[in-house]
Amino acid sequence: KDPYVGALRRCHRRGKRDYFLDRLLSAAVIEARGTERFGCLATAISDPELARFYDTLARSEATHTQLFLDLATEYFTPDEVTDRWSFWLDQEAELFSKLPILPRLH
Repeated sequence: KDPYVGALRRCHRRGKRDYFLDRLLSAAVIEARGTERFGCLATAISDPELARFYDTLARSEATHTQLFLDLATEYFTPDEVTDRWSFWLDQEAELFSKLPILPRLH
């Protein structure tokens, strides 16, 4: 199991409504990091075909990120989403400071 995803999931609140928002936003965070990682690979790889492949993956992950954020704003107020999004970004930053650097892509 991925320690990054597991640690994020442990931050989910209980209660149907809170849990739903947390699931959407934690998924958006995970997809956003996938966008960054695949994008880094796309720019660092010298093989043009492989670079295009990773760029396609990065674009797909970006679409997933936006989908989860759009779903959150469909079911919750903009203030709720913004406040909780800030929480998730802070949680992730703290988590990154504690996890070992590993060759992972999500």
